[in-house]
Amino acid sequence: METGNIKEAAAKAGFKKNSFNIGCKLLSRKDIEEEIEKLYKRKKKNLIYKACSGYERLAFGDITDAIILLNPGNINTEKIASMDLFNVSEIKKNKDGAIEIKFFDRIRALEKIQNMDFTGNEQSETFYSAIQKGTKAFGEVLDD
Repeated sequence: METGNIKEAAAKAGFKKNSFNIGCKLLSRKDIEEEIEKLYKRKKKNLIYKACSGYERLAFGDITDAIILLNPGNINTEKIASMDLFNVSEIKKNKDGAIEIKFFDRIRALEKIQNMDFTGNEQSETFYSAIQKGTKAFGEVLDD
């Protein structure tokens, strides 16, 4: 599940020879399929929460540190390294020396949060299921 590659995963599990064929056979086992599905759902849920957290920072994040950049006279590299510039999408210095700061769209971030599916039901699971079915079929061919 971590590698997304049958051959690589089987090799990491200790099956160096015929790793692709062995990986296909292992994926066709019900117990392994169930464990991968459980791990996949947990990983997906964690990624959804991480994405939501990022969108929350974009939507509700403080822009004070970015505004401080407009007056660069009092800023050193140590101060810049400690700044929270997460919601800054672009910083430009114009020809006349003026600094332009663009932020990520807060409304879009809120819309993304609103549209997030915290149940875990998405098309990617369907795709994952299709991969599993294909590997099962391939494993059955290898058994014959």
